[in-house]
Amino acid sequence: MSLLLALTLILAQATPLTSSPQAGDSANTVITVQETDLDRRARDLSARLRCPVCQSQSIEESNSPLAREMRALVREKLAAGESEEDIERYFFERYGGSILLDPRPEGFNLAVYILPAIALIAGITIVIVSARKWLRPAAATAATSSPDTAAPDEPDPDLAAWEEINR
Repeated sequence: MSLLLALTLILAQATPLTSSPQAGDSANTVITVQETDLDRRARDLSARLRCPVCQSQSIEESNSPLAREMRALVREKLAAGESEEDIERYFFERYGGSILLDPRPEGFNLAVYILPAIALIAGITIVIVSARKWLRPAAATAATSSPDTAAPDEPDPDLAAWEEINR
């Protein structure tokens, strides 16, 4: 127990809970940065552009040198007054449709938006048709196998064979 207390005291002396910044000590200085509208727009646009080097990462998430350059370019173009659509078009023309994380709903990419709905409708239809087929034979078999519903005029072939043997 005394060993634990001694360790606690040593650690408490070694790492103070709060550190006050000293004059000229930039390591302990905390700088509060207000996010500007330009920073927010640059971050949002960077989150919509795919990093050409990394797999399935936006240039906002990626740490590759190319992604850093692309983020800086996005910020520069926004600061110059270009619209987000113009910047997306700029990257689209240079890197192709794969640069966009969300594909545009045109041409072959339209299948990405339509096929899930078609597959869902087809799956529901298959389940309904299969359920109806499974339920109908069970009801029809139960109705014909009941002895109460058998016609009295029909001779039972098993009974006829039994009577023939026992004569």
